[in-house]
Amino acid sequence: MVQIPAKMRRPRVQQTASFAFSRYLYMAGCLLLALFWLVAVIRARETNTLIVDEWAHTAQIVSFLHGDLHDVNANMSYIPGYHLLVAGIMKLFGSQSLAGARTVNMCFGLLGGVFFYLVRRELVQEHLSRTVAQFLFFPLLYPYCFLAYTDVLSVALVLAAFWATLRDRHLWAAVVLIAAMAVRQNDVVWAGFLAMYALWPILRETHWRPWLAASEVFRIAWPYCATTFLFLAYWAWNGTIVFANAMANIHPDASFHWGNPFFFLFVAGIFLPLQLGSGLRRFALAACANSWWLLLPLAVFAIYAAGFAVTSIGNLMAADHFLHNAVLVAVARNHWAWWGFGLVATIAACGLAHTQFSAPQGWLLFPFATFYLAASWLIEGRYTLISFALWLALRRQENDTAERITLGVWVVLAQFFALSILASRFML
Repeated sequence: MVQIPAKMRRPRVQQTASFAFSRYLYMAGCLLLALFWLVAVIRARETNTLIVDEWAHTAQIVSFLHGDLHDVNANMSYIPGYHLLVAGIMKLFGSQSLAGARTVNMCFGLLGGVFFYLVRRELVQEHLSRTVAQFLFFPLLYPYCFLAYTDVLSVALVLAAFWATLRDRHLWAAVVLIAAMAVRQNDVVWAGFLAMYALWPILRETHWRPWLAASEVFRIAWPYCATTFLFLAYWAWNGTIVFANAMANIHPDASFHWGNPFFFLFVAGIFLPLQLGSGLRRFALAACANSWWLLLPLAVFAIYAAGFAVTSIGNLMAADHFLHNAVLVAVARNHWAWWGFGLVATIAACGLAHTQFSAPQGWLLFPFATFYLAASWLIEGRYTLISFALWLALRRQENDTAERITLGVWVVLAQFFALSILASRFML
């Protein structure tokens, strides 16, 4: 029998030890993240103070719990699908407390993590655990998992619809999108994105002559078209997109503003500096090869200078409590803040423009996200959550070190935000 020299056997032992250490490190990381989540859960359930919009949401939930299905708050901006669902779940488990409503919302947050994992598994199989952790601990999303707000369920439903689209289950995707519209009406915009994402390979294969594959195009497109027509029917019946006509002056129909698109870029510049670095390097190489790329930052900043304005009364009040309002008020009143905000947003736009997506049609996210964000006059960080969730799901991760650092920073920052908000120190 041939003897294998010891020098040839040693690396295998070292590799086994290294694998075991990595596994223990991975398990320790998962336990630490679970502990962070548990601390926030306990704090949310112990805090009985209503946080900002929770007063309106919980009042509606309580009305439904008491069987008053026709008693809808006159200040309700959204179709009360979220409130009806939460009330139904609470009724099932015999709960009537704020802690119960928040617990249901925590489950929606975890459900969003499940659908994010399923979407990511369809697109890119690498580093699934890390990408899901980044999604769950994204600093703008995480705190809302522990509040009775509609945003987390909205994100989860859009991700569920996207997963159905990736699985070629377009009718189911449309059904889920209709459910998402019953939570936040403007989620109808994502019907266009999902339809175009699914149709893109066919359009490319037919050289942009869809009539050559008319039956397949119809099979894919009609559920999303039906969803859009249902939204238009609701709009015609209700008279306004917002559910309560009294709120139409705060959320005007068919009104487009540059506030939220630039706030999205600003947030990306703050929370994704390491990821944008890779995109900026590709932008620099592209600009060296083709000088036309230099027009991108000039165009973005020109649009910012000409079109960005903080005019909604909701963004000019309580700047000492709302972080995003503090930023916006500073931008509106301070010359240096205006320049800084615009430069961060412009740099972020150049980096995002060269994102490496898992599929060629991933870039379609940008025009639909811009339309979705621009349709809201009030500037809110919450409005960016679906766009960021889809971007996190669609992109390719390029640098392990950068992604680990990002996750570590996000976990600490997200927990700080969540606990501070629950203590009523400030609101995002």
